[in-house]
Amino acid sequence: MAYTGLCHDFQVVLRQDRKKGIAHQLWPAATFLSHYLEQHVETLLPPGTSVLELGAGIGLCGLVCYKLHATSVVLTDLPVAMSLLDTNVLLNAVEPGEQIPSTKQSVRPMVLSWGNEGELAAVLATMDKSSQWVCVAADCVYWEALFEPFFHTVRALVVDHHVDVILAHVKRWKKDERFFKMCRKHMQVIQLVEDVSLELQEHTQDHHRVIKRIYRLTAKV
Repeated sequence: MAYTGLCHDFQVVLRQDRKKGIAHQLWPAATFLSHYLEQHVETLLPPGTSVLELGAGIGLCGLVCYKLHATSVVLTDLPVAMSLLDTNVLLNAVEPGEQIPSTKQSVRPMVLSWGNEGELAAVLATMDKSSQWVCVAADCVYWEALFEPFFHTVRALVVDHHVDVILAHVKRWKKDERFFKMCRKHMQVIQLVEDVSLELQEHTQDHHRVIKRIYRLTAKV
């Protein structure tokens, strides 16, 4: 499969394998966030910005940031996702007119389990301190059991390391709000955009209302 930029000026080639689970497939919020990043590249990804992606899955958002000229990109997820992330990085490693892989130094997958302080420290240790960093995440507020570990990683980035998080979310259940309540206690949560649409469900062929939102999480002043 391929993601084509809104102006048709680049493509991100991706492999997915839905049979292997949620980390091996593209989720709706990732495409939504990628479009938003393209539309607001001047403010969200100004020159010199590097990107950390949480719950990268197959890596779309981070690879879009690379195509939008992010200085460097770190794609993080569980160990089970690393093989497919490596594959997708290599699939996008040669730009037109170039003979050598251009992503080898610029984009790297790393293991980061939410709530794991040691793995977060290892990721942070690789991040160039001279660069301005932003974190992106799409469809990570999904399972209630992961709300707290995901929150702890997000809070550490925003509060302890002053890395803003751009979070895309598809509203599925009322319980999702528990995660955002935790965030509001410690961070400033700004809703950047909301999209409401009717979409066709594959398994029922019925239309249902889908609410997608993008938030910016920043340190409280």
